[in-house]
Amino acid sequence: MNLGSLGFLTEVRLANLYPTLEGWCANCCAIDERTMLHTELWRGGKCVSDFEAVNDIVLSKSAIARMVEFAIELDSMLVARFRADGVIVATPTGSTAYTLAANGPILVPGVDALVITPICPHLLTLRPIVVPGDASLTLRIEGQSGSMPNPTILTVDGQQAVDLRVGDELRCHRSEYAVKLVRLGGNGFFDALRSKLKWGER
Repeated sequence: MNLGSLGFLTEVRLANLYPTLEGWCANCCAIDERTMLHTELWRGGKCVSDFEAVNDIVLSKSAIARMVEFAIELDSMLVARFRADGVIVATPTGSTAYTLAANGPILVPGVDALVITPICPHLLTLRPIVVPGDASLTLRIEGQSGSMPNPTILTVDGQQAVDLRVGDELRCHRSEYAVKLVRLGGNGFFDALRSKLKWGER
């Protein structure tokens, strides 16, 4: 239920709580299955942590750090090396979260894809890119500067925060898990685009 200021994932407002519950009990709703993202943190040739994300993972500098040097590989092929404030890897569900604020594209939830969005890159030519949903991504920290020992942070769905080091690799691919959302209508995604993001308005 949407009790916040945006709540893009939730189409139920507080005023509609009881009709929604009645509809759920009467089986008058649909289940929307969303892809999740699996990420492993590799350090010194070993996997030291792994995570499951509904929206995104974010590699970002700390508040007082300078830009970080990143390398990104797609299925073992080099995509780019660049300096930036950070990088976002998002699922279609997460395309309307942080990556949208960083000028990433909006993906329809059923699209089999992932989005890579640099955050404030030090290159005018570097733009967000959409890759196949079954791709294997590797994000590597190749350099960082700042007054903190570990000025780069991994954030998972805006909840978990992990300090990263130079040489750390984040290996990402589609999760074996999925999240299921209750939908009351077939057009909930585009209704949300129009009502919450004012999409298409003049």
